Amino acid sequence: EKILLGNDKFGFVMARDYKWRKGAGIEEMHYLTMVTDRSLRSIRDLRGRHVPMLTRMKQMVTEYICKTHGLPKSKVRAYFHYFPTFWHLHVHFAYTNSHSSHADVNLDDVIDSLKRNPEFYSDEASFDILISDTRYPKLYRQAVGMGLLP
Repeated sequence: EKILLGNDKFGFVMARDYKWRKGAGIEEMHYLTMVTDRSLRSIRDLRGRHVPMLTRMKQMVTEYICKTHGLPKSKVRAYFHYFPTFWHLHVHFAYTNSHSSHADVNLDDVIDSLKRNPEFYSDEASFDILISDTRYPKLYRQAVGMGLLP
């Protein structure tokens, strides 16, 4: 596919995902961003130092999608899969009402977790909470309140 946005300077590139068939409606919208740092294979490799790149990605890609398709930001969903379908860190950007699964990890939640704890995704206890329940921010706060996590 054709790169529509991004480069090494930004730390990511974006293209239309093959899942979004030509001629399909906006409800099927699906873009894929891939980080240019090949050492990042999944969210487990993310640290606090990656927050600026993730924030820039979210802002630039969402802006591009909203401008190109006339959508409000509230209709754009950004997420990772864990476990990923391939081991090169990538983020899915899709129409809000598109299918989601228990393997989806919201980009905003990842950014928030890394701001609170730069090593969040390297910590087994934190990550066990993440993958055991899609409401993990609530569980994370509970575990911190109980002194189980930093």
